[in-house]
Amino acid sequence: MIEMQYEMMKKETIYVCSLELEALLAATHVLLDEEALRQLGGYDRQQVAQWKKNYRFLFESFQAVGKVTAFGILEFLLDSISESFSLEKLEKVILSLPEDERLFRMVPVWAYEWQISQADIAAALVDDQALDHLYDRVSTKETSFLGLSSFLRQNRRYIKEYIALAKEMRSAFSSDFMTSYEEGGQTFKEQIITALETDLPLLVSQQLMGKSFRNRGPYEQYYFIPSLLLPTQCLRLFHEDRTANNRQILFYKLGKKSVSQEQTIAAFKILSDETRYQILRFLAQSQPVKGQDIIRQMKLAPSTISHHMSLLKEAALITEEPVKNAKYYGISKHQIKQLIDILKTDFAIEE
Repeated sequence: MIEMQYEMMKKETIYVCSLELEALLAATHVLLDEEALRQLGGYDRQQVAQWKKNYRFLFESFQAVGKVTAFGILEFLLDSISESFSLEKLEKVILSLPEDERLFRMVPVWAYEWQISQADIAAALVDDQALDHLYDRVSTKETSFLGLSSFLRQNRRYIKEYIALAKEMRSAFSSDFMTSYEEGGQTFKEQIITALETDLPLLVSQQLMGKSFRNRGPYEQYYFIPSLLLPTQCLRLFHEDRTANNRQILFYKLGKKSVSQEQTIAAFKILSDETRYQILRFLAQSQPVKGQDIIRQMKLAPSTISHHMSLLKEAALITEEPVKNAKYYGISKHQIKQLIDILKTDFAIEE
């Protein structure tokens, strides 16, 4: 297995298959949901328990801020992805940034969820009252004041332990895993090359994610990266539109996503509500749509719409994309299609 494959598929479209990137995703996955990662194979309970002991600060800090930072460390790949990418270089890039800028970028929802600015972060780093005020604003998502404080004021340690964990997880990759990753990645690359013969890379990206993008660049480079350990089906990274030297990075999870009968029934229960069904129809006809547009269309109170949108998001029936201080929504075409396919299979409906 080659440590890093970096191949230009078309003029501005690049295929990347990297064991170090995969290890970074593995570290993110074990922090988000260790049970789900273990089910993918390759890591046993004893091994994960040892990592949790070795990197106690990281795991406990992430437990407090994971709901808002989630994939935050991956944002810095936009500054560092290259043919010579390594975890060491990523760490240097992240730690070279001013602390307030680094923290502001690590939590994308600061601005559009709570209207928190980079200046607010800078103040919270040195002023206890500013930190108290910041926590008051995010306390609906944050479960621990001490966890947030540690994440902000000891962020350098947080980053160092994150990268160290990724390196250990890279060392634990088995030869069978690396072979599966390389072979699956090769198949994915061939699919992308075929798709690019007729479609532009932005359209190919939309097809992979099953959604229409609000942020559309333009991008100077498009990166397509396969993964076996990505915690979600797809992940798209990008700077705001019209950013200089803008690029898009799209991670795609190899293999078909399985849905349990319990998840299927829960999704159909959510679909059975008339208001939620009408919201989905509106999104299908108009996506992507701002939350305020949904409120106007449905003629319901913002709190009511927010409740319905939370349920739809929980069932993965809608997509959400932040743009500055607003959120744009669309239907999750892949998820809807999967539910339709399940109905056809379960009830033996032929085309």
